[in-house]
Amino acid sequence: MPSADPMLSVVVPLKDEADNLVPLADRLGVVLTEVTSKWEVILVDDGSRDETYTRALALNDSDPRFKIIRLSRNFGHQIALSAGGGENKIVLDIAAYALTGEIADRSGQDDAASHFEEAVKLQDSFNYTEPPQWYYPVRHSLGAVLLRQGKAAEAERVYREDLKSFPENGWALFGLVKALQARGRAAEARAVEARFRKAWAGADVMLTASRF
Repeated sequence: MPSADPMLSVVVPLKDEADNLVPLADRLGVVLTEVTSKWEVILVDDGSRDETYTRALALNDSDPRFKIIRLSRNFGHQIALSAGGGENKIVLDIAAYALTGEIADRSGQDDAASHFEEAVKLQDSFNYTEPPQWYYPVRHSLGAVLLRQGKAAEAERVYREDLKSFPENGWALFGLVKALQARGRAAEARAVEARFRKAWAGADVMLTASRF
């Protein structure tokens, strides 16, 4: 009989990611714990030449849920992904892109949006399932980053696209309000804000952006 709480296995290919590994692992641990209490991360070192493997070993020592597979040389992204395994294996490239984007955003790097754009492409390729393969619409993060970068028009397009898939989603409506305000379209912003207030009427969280 299947387990009521199956293991969630996330496979993360690594190639010369020594500087990014610890912040990626920290954030990934937080995100996965929000999703389930039973998870593991399989770090696949795809022939790194820096300190990636050494830091992965240290990470495993501090938290055994981070497991390591070391390939003898660089075999490439797809082979690295296929090296991972686990109960009910889920390969989450989207996690790597989304978390790298978040790290880049918090570090003030200009390429943060590009990581989220790749995550959005992956999410758009998913077939519809309940529950979904990824736990929130990544466009919420992409729109928030674009707004912080002063790209309100691009953010508006992102939020409108998201609302096609998730009608009257409060997070997307909030982001759309901010994008319209930034573009000086006050009347449209007020109309969307009314929709947001209706959608968010029962919530106990006050939003400051479309993604915290």
